[in-house]
Amino acid sequence: EDELLAEYPGAILICRVAVTAAFINCARYIHKHTRVETSKYVPNEAGEQPLATWKRIDGIQDVLDESVQAQVADEGGVITDVEYAKKLRRGES
Repeated sequence: EDELLAEYPGAILICRVAVTAAFINCARYIHKHTRVETSKYVPNEAGEQPLATWKRIDGIQDVLDESVQAQVADEGGVITDVEYAKKLRRGES
């Protein structure tokens, strides 16, 4: 139980790393960014968020937690990787 968990609604773990070396990239490859909106997948204050579409892909169901598999069923069931790719192209993921 990491004390930081309470600061991140919806988090199930905190991963801490110690950077021992870093490469400073050339600034010409760093693009300017303007936030347009927060992703709908960012957990709300209660830690709730929509199911990520990739979790519905049929080929990964066997590695998902049973609670996530239940969510998949509630969200319309599994989809193929081809269906997922189509959703990505339409911006639905």
